[in-house]
Amino acid sequence: GDAVSDISEHSYPNISTESVSRRDSLSSVGTGHQVTQDLLMEFAMLSAEEKPKNENLRRSISCFPEASEPAGGVSALDIAKGIDFSHADGVSPNRICCNALMGAFARARPPQWKKAVDFLAYLWEQDESIHPDIITYKTAVKACSNAFQLRQIEIVYADMDAKGVSPNMATFQFIIDAAMETRSSLFLRNAIQWLDRYPRLKDNFASAIVVACVRCDLSEEAMEIFQESLVAHPETVCESSETVFAALISKNDTHGVVRLLDFMCELRVLPSASVCSSLIDFLCRHDNWKQAINLLETMISSDSVYLDRMLSVSPVNTVLRSMARVMKESQE
Repeated sequence: GDAVSDISEHSYPNISTESVSRRDSLSSVGTGHQVTQDLLMEFAMLSAEEKPKNENLRRSISCFPEASEPAGGVSALDIAKGIDFSHADGVSPNRICCNALMGAFARARPPQWKKAVDFLAYLWEQDESIHPDIITYKTAVKACSNAFQLRQIEIVYADMDAKGVSPNMATFQFIIDAAMETRSSLFLRNAIQWLDRYPRLKDNFASAIVVACVRCDLSEEAMEIFQESLVAHPETVCESSETVFAALISKNDTHGVVRLLDFMCELRVLPSASVCSSLIDFLCRHDNWKQAINLLETMISSDSVYLDRMLSVSPVNTVLRSMARVMKESQE
């Protein structure tokens, strides 16, 4: 797709990418033997308490033929003492057990993103019955996200797009998480472009994207996305606006708070009572008491449902204290 056609030009200097140069595409892939041997060696080093109990994961380890060969001096027989291989006699891998294995790579500490990417490409070389599906891909994205490997996320996403596998909500959740954790505005802009192709998913992630934009210092993008979403889905956005305002307040972004609040007041839609009280307190502490009064007036003048739900003595007292302070300072 157009959104991922030029990813080779991107770089993320703020992220540790010591191994990114290891591959520029999924075409460079380890053999199934190497993948399995790595897994067996890793499994052998686990304590008894850490050994996986999941049936699908045990099956995914045991049903590869390479599992019968020694792994760095540790035989499969030694490893088999830790788990039951008897159920796997004569069975072939299926997609469920392969996805479970991919999940193990994603959950590992540190995340085994290299093995996840290698395994993804390896599966495409096998029987069609175990070709990667959206579960496989989103789990590979999770492994890369947990390791903050933004370049690899783009490569996996591009491969998924080329193979005709559509992303789901979990896919973009891991992508947005990586953007927020790394504060990479470049990567976040790419993710927003990818979401543009999936309007329903973009609507679901509107608030999360706005929060990510705030954390990545993309203020204009945050305002634009929030306002578009508010017009299209006022009730839903109002309910989730708490995280957006919390992100703005944590950055002491009074300008951003005032802009969003003014826009909401114009539409006569408000966040919850607790959020309004927090906003009034924040605005008054930063000498924006006129905006605080405007919010209070909107709360009072709203319909009866809003009035019953929102009017309380706390925001009123906050505004009065701020006004008294300002008047006192002006007289000195």
